Amino acid sequence: MASTANTEIESTMAGEAGPRDETEERRARRLALAMPARCRMLSGFTEDVVVRDVSPGGCRIASHALRLRAGERVLLRPAGLESLPGVVRWCEANEAGIEFDHPLHVAVAEHLHRRFITFLGAEVPYRSASRRLAA
Repeated sequence: MASTANTEIESTMAGEAGPRDETEERRARRLALAMPARCRMLSGFTEDVVVRDVSPGGCRIASHALRLRAGERVLLRPAGLESLPGVVRWCEANEAGIEFDHPLHVAVAEHLHRRFITFLGAEVPYRSASRRLAA
């Protein structure tokens, strides 16, 4: 019993997470965020979605109206970025996982995480310092 615990501790210290199922392995770390985006299916149907997490290889989106199926091709257009073509890999309730055709650079994924850690940015666009309300 003690040798099993020691083996798990050693494997954890060596950078492994211990025993795990192969289906649960991730290629890259997911970064949580709340980023608005538009998702377009090949049928032409487009819907506003929220990107809930991102990694260089893909993302998880949430939408109440979009009905996707695994294997479908989509174009995801996050705020301020070009469209990211990809394939839906899984769907569950109101969420779907998308694998990008061309992985994002790690620095881009990290920048998106920092920029969209909350849904609203640090600066509210309709409240500028130069704009004064009449009294």
